Amino acid sequence: MANLYQQLAYTQGIYNYPPTPEALWLEDELNRVQHHVEELQARRAELGDQIHRLVERSNALKLERRPGPTGVSGIVKNTT
Repeated sequence: MANLYQQLAYTQGIYNYPPTPEALWLEDELNRVQHHVEELQARRAELGDQIHRLVERSNALKLERRPGPTGVSGIVKNTT
């Protein structure tokens, strides 16, 4: 697979190859940043899943709370 510099050069009609040291540095930096973005997106998805599970658990716990005979709410234990 051609590197990003070659792809960009080709699409823009620039045929200045080999690339300058600055262009190589920029390409390395871009690859590094893209890698970090992918890691952050994966972490964001993991956190979203965790939040979803916590909200579901919180809602389930709220459904278990029932008012007691004195009007004070408490947790009703399932006896089945």
